[in-house]
Amino acid sequence: MRAYIRAVNLPALRSAARYAWRAETIYDIHAPLAFAFAGQVLEDRRHFYHYDAIDALRAQYAANAAKVQLHDAGAGSQVGHSPLRSIRAIAASSATPPRFGRYLTNLVDWRGARTVLELGTNLGIGSCYLAAGMAPGGRLVTIDADAGLAAYAKTAIAKVLPFADARVEIGTFADRLPSVLAELGEVDVVFVDGHHAEAPTEDYYEQLFAHCHEGSVLIFDDIHWSLGMENAWAWIRSRPEVTLSIDLYRWGVVFFEPGVQVPQHLTLAPRAWKPWHMGFFSAAA
Repeated sequence: MRAYIRAVNLPALRSAARYAWRAETIYDIHAPLAFAFAGQVLEDRRHFYHYDAIDALRAQYAANAAKVQLHDAGAGSQVGHSPLRSIRAIAASSATPPRFGRYLTNLVDWRGARTVLELGTNLGIGSCYLAAGMAPGGRLVTIDADAGLAAYAKTAIAKVLPFADARVEIGTFADRLPSVLAELGEVDVVFVDGHHAEAPTEDYYEQLFAHCHEGSVLIFDDIHWSLGMENAWAWIRSRPEVTLSIDLYRWGVVFFEPGVQVPQHLTLAPRAWKPWHMGFFSAAA
């Protein structure tokens, strides 16, 4: 019993409980942008044909016992600490889950994004979801420090989306991000899925915001991963340019659209998680 108690991440349990209590659904919100996000991203059930290929890729990874030597330039893993890990273990612990992957496709598609940037390629599953939603002529650049994983990602992207303009940059975020941003100019959607530490996350935000426009969207993964990440998320939400922030527990999403007199900071969940919010039980009814 004592060993079990030690294994429990009490801060994570507390943040999960707070999220579950506070989370609203599409039936509770009135602001047009937040309502559109809930409807077009969280509640959009369309099945993009790329999903079948991504699911097949995920199954291939799950069966792959080959081991790779990891080069982790970020904050490490909360699941495994050995640098020698199997592909199936990496996919199980680090790959973007199907539900959140579909959120990525929905969001990129909803925003009509043509310039998409990802920080943290891993095995390329999240990259495939991002690229699947891009507008015609769109391009994706994804950065990762691990050349071994990047090789898997390049193969995956080429197989799932052979005609996509997608490139994997190998190097640390600190080394590669400035030149990639200079090349891209402006970014439409950015998915920050690596180096889960407070100070670097804040630094990446500042670099990214300098290349954002009024319609840009930034997504930060694992905002409740640690106290440091929760501090970074609180700092990002407090920025004066952020007009809407959405806490999805796993992710934090920020918008910069003008014309908002009072910034909104919401905690949202799919309506299926809180069915009692429907109809006359809803605060919005």
